[in-house]
Amino acid sequence: MPDNKSHHFVPRFYLRNFSRSGKSIDVFNIGSQRLIKNAPIKGQCCRDYFYGKNPESEKSLSGAEGEVARLFQIINQQVRLPHYFTAGHLLLCFHIAIQANRTKYAADALNEITDGMMREFMKHDRQVTQDMLSQVRFGYDDPALISMGYGVLSFPLLMDLECRVLLAPRGSEFITSDNPVVKYNQFMRWRTDGSNTGFASKGLQIFFPIWPFLTLVMYDRDVYHFGRAKRSYVHIASAMDVHELNMLQVVAASENVYTHSSAANIFKVTQDAARYRRKKKAVVRVFPQPSETDHKSEIVMTSHEDIRTNALLGFMRVHKRAKTWFNNLRSQRYQPAVVMRDQELVMRYETHIKAVKDGKADHMDAIKSIFGKAVVDGTF
Repeated sequence: MPDNKSHHFVPRFYLRNFSRSGKSIDVFNIGSQRLIKNAPIKGQCCRDYFYGKNPESEKSLSGAEGEVARLFQIINQQVRLPHYFTAGHLLLCFHIAIQANRTKYAADALNEITDGMMREFMKHDRQVTQDMLSQVRFGYDDPALISMGYGVLSFPLLMDLECRVLLAPRGSEFITSDNPVVKYNQFMRWRTDGSNTGFASKGLQIFFPIWPFLTLVMYDRDVYHFGRAKRSYVHIASAMDVHELNMLQVVAASENVYTHSSAANIFKVTQDAARYRRKKKAVVRVFPQPSETDHKSEIVMTSHEDIRTNALLGFMRVHKRAKTWFNNLRSQRYQPAVVMRDQELVMRYETHIKAVKDGKADHMDAIKSIFGKAVVDGTF
């Protein structure tokens, strides 16, 4: 029997959570503005050999998805989250990091960055003409594998984020998309140079709907406060909050968004989100540098294009201390290229990654090396 060639970049178990029958789902195609009722789940969010022709990549993903599906069932039924630095917490962060990097959108963004960077390098080669460059595209044959590899390596950077549950009020629901892990940063949205939604970015927010009535929220605890109560782990969103989060799904999507019922008001959501849809997935900027020779010197900066909807989310407030830090940063004449929420954590992470590459450490020891603590068995 031939290996399965149809690779899903959003798992079928996940899409079933938004299905009424378990076999089909309502699809809204953004390009055609068409709602397709009861489309088979089997044909959604998949491409032939998306992860290459080595069957092990697809099999390894499928093996972990059963555990994630069970975890999502518990979160939905009991409205509770894994305790921090348990095996369940690690699984949740790992899955979110992988899902954010395994989609068609992520693969296309990686190739767009690669293409833009190579064009900047090649334009200085006198043997290469603009006509030649116009006829080629630079990129990876299997960009999803490369992008997913980043997720595998970088998931520990999510483990210091707070994680909460947001519930939809009666009469409304969350939608999802073919790029369902939304990275946002309302705190740093004023910074337009480069990306402010890397896993280690200060002010990072992650919104991941896992059921029509439940969204996981991860955020920088030093910047935001969640909900009304001081230690609120669950919050019921307002109808406007749901609308704003659904708009984020439309803006993040590559081609399609998915709804559970008419409560999503999908035509209104997509209409309001249309002006925020990104025209490009990557940003390549060139900064000329002073040189004492005749040779030109440049710094090429690449980044993903962030989502910018000016979303006002009633369930998240900025801490007073973060506002003070923010005012101090904006008053500085020279801004850092990247603002991290925990510089020391990132340094420990980079030290560990280098040690693994040099054969001096095991990648399984990442959490202990970075956070100084071991992951304990169990979930709750």
